[in-house]
Amino acid sequence: MNRNLPFLSILLFLFFSCSKDKTIDDSLLLKGKWFLDSTLLKVTEPNQPFYNIDTTIYPEECEKDNFIRFFINNSFSEYSGLKKCTTTEPDSLTGKWLFLKGNSSLILNSGNSGYNSYKIIELNSTRLILTEDTTIIINVPVKIIKSVNKEFFYENK
Repeated sequence: MNRNLPFLSILLFLFFSCSKDKTIDDSLLLKGKWFLDSTLLKVTEPNQPFYNIDTTIYPEECEKDNFIRFFINNSFSEYSGLKKCTTTEPDSLTGKWLFLKGNSSLILNSGNSGYNSYKIIELNSTRLILTEDTTIIINVPVKIIKSVNKEFFYENK
């Protein structure tokens, strides 16, 4: 038994010290209206290993009253507020949402525009931060957007 004690100790240490993926409380997502606060773009340039720029984009005036609501039946609606960016902007778009990987990923499927898969960076009672790994190539000059972070805030309106 004494020979197995070090092995057992290491095994117990590994079992209790290994971090598990955090589980997101999905009820926080369902609590109300989520408004886009900012979008962070991580931009790189090919063949320039030290060229990395983080660019924060804030919503335009016509987007500040837009919000998303998530519902318990796994549907969501994106609402355009009273201030429209274009005359053809619809009042709302609907789709389906789904949590994956222990609620650490959020899939949004809005039908016509396909689906987006986001990793949840943070979800609490006032903030929702999503990141999407993507590659968007901008031609002149060539820049590649590697990931997009979207930060939302909750407002009880």
